[in-house]
Amino acid sequence: MEDEGKRIYETSVGKGICATVRMQLIPEGEVSSIEFDFSYRRLIFAILALIASLIIVGLSLSSLMPPFLLATLSFVALSIISLFIILWMKEELNEFLKNINEILLALESEYSRRKLMEDKIRWRSASVDAEKLYRELHEKYIKTWGSAFILEYKIREYMDRLGLTRDEAIMKVSEEEGLL
Repeated sequence: MEDEGKRIYETSVGKGICATVRMQLIPEGEVSSIEFDFSYRRLIFAILALIASLIIVGLSLSSLMPPFLLATLSFVALSIISLFIILWMKEELNEFLKNINEILLALESEYSRRKLMEDKIRWRSASVDAEKLYRELHEKYIKTWGSAFILEYKIREYMDRLGLTRDEAIMKVSEEEGLL
């Protein structure tokens, strides 16, 4: 479903009993936000059905047991079953959120890879002298930080972590510093 550019998805977690999750994807320029709305209506109905079942069983057994014992056993049974339902629900939701987290990490990684490829193409097509940019950056870092150690660290980091050439790393730092 789409609402003013927002995409809305619904899914059930925990085989339809645990929760209904409504995810809203909201585009915000180059990034997007995801809002989660968890509805536990089905779980509440399941617990109410469990309570009703225990009441019916209790009424049918009321002639066989003293009322105090019957009430105590019903309360203990309800408590234990509710605890197991809550623990099961917790595990299902944790698994769901873990899967969402993995999907988002993969999307972020793919976006970064594509953005880096676009940047590389743009840097290669730009007629900019990387050494001139390096000298400007070097002067700027000397004035700002008193040394160019941070500049060299950034360049090495981009080369190691992103696999950029030295010229590409210099252009990336230049863009960050507003020189390019």
